[in-house]
Amino acid sequence: MILPQNHKLKNGKYTICDHWRTGGYGVIYKAKDRDLNNEIVAIKTLRQDVSPQQYKENLERLKRERDTLNRLLGHANIVKYYEYFEEEKVHYLVMEFLDGKNLSELLQQKGKLKYCFVFDYIYQIGLALKYMHDKDLVHRDIQPKNIMIEKTKVKNRAVLIDFGIVKYRYLITNEHPSIQNFTHHEQKGGIFNKKLDVYGLAACLYNALTNEFPTDSGERVRRQRRGEQDLKPPRTHNRSIRQDVNDVILKGMDLELENVPSIEKWLNQLPKPLHWRWQQLVNWLHNFFR
Repeated sequence: MILPQNHKLKNGKYTICDHWRTGGYGVIYKAKDRDLNNEIVAIKTLRQDVSPQQYKENLERLKRERDTLNRLLGHANIVKYYEYFEEEKVHYLVMEFLDGKNLSELLQQKGKLKYCFVFDYIYQIGLALKYMHDKDLVHRDIQPKNIMIEKTKVKNRAVLIDFGIVKYRYLITNEHPSIQNFTHHEQKGGIFNKKLDVYGLAACLYNALTNEFPTDSGERVRRQRRGEQDLKPPRTHNRSIRQDVNDVILKGMDLELENVPSIEKWLNQLPKPLHWRWQQLVNWLHNFFR
């Protein structure tokens, strides 16, 4: 059941504006928060059109997302968590509302994206992943649909969302989903490896610069065993891609995880967005004249 417009939650603190999105396991609403001067927030709840067992598993995902976001408060490129509550046996997760499109929607609208925008988005998400990895968390669901691009007065802000299948170092779970085209095949084994996220982000960069989906990792393994080319280099689809960028993408998408660099090393091999380079120059000048 979809909540109607003007429906009140938590004794009138939240007023539903409209149904915004329906995802794989959740429904997201736009709502006004009375305590924040009617600022728009996003409220996620669970889909009801599933089996009791699936609902139970989805509830575990929602609670895991809550716990993860609570641990990641404060990073500009991770969606902000506000609160979690239960009302009439329905669970609600309240987050900031991101007024924009995800990377997948931008690609559908514009085709392959310009270098200056793509590197900015990927770099911002890379910083979010570094923050996660430093806290021993692996996202495991890096794909264009989970990268939101929000326009601000200063610049576009890339925000990582959907933390329902995050894996902690010591978390034991039977849930090891595979996102076709963006997941390393070893993820199906339930391993804890931060480089899984690097593979996913490199695959997103491949997709953003070419508007083509990279070959699924499992299919790449089968092709490799047959002695075939397992993955077309991104320059095959877009000749304007520089060779060094082409090589960095392929390095991040290596089928052997031990050959994939850490997120920090991988980001350092990418060309920095222009405004990041200016910031580095400003920092250098500041230190030089101190």
